[in-house]
Amino acid sequence: MITKEDIDRYRELCDAALPGPWELVQGSHPDGPDPISEHTILVFLNTVVAESGNKTAAFIVASRDIGPRLVNEVERLNILVEELKKQLRQT
Repeated sequence: MITKEDIDRYRELCDAALPGPWELVQGSHPDGPDPISEHTILVFLNTVVAESGNKTAAFIVASRDIGPRLVNEVERLNILVEELKKQLRQT
């Protein structure tokens, strides 16, 4: 079960990360500022990518959007469950 403390910790991690959306960019680190956009993060995973390929990098990039959405949905569902429990107790 995901506790309230877990959700708070996950939200803290999401809020502290660079804003998204992110995108996976192939190639080497550019000299100077990021030429693509302010919302692009270049992910250099060296060993991880070498061992698992770009699917891991793609997962990390997608997680920037997916993580906060999942935290919001878990919070919404927890509120709904509590409301339903309250209704059941009243009947």
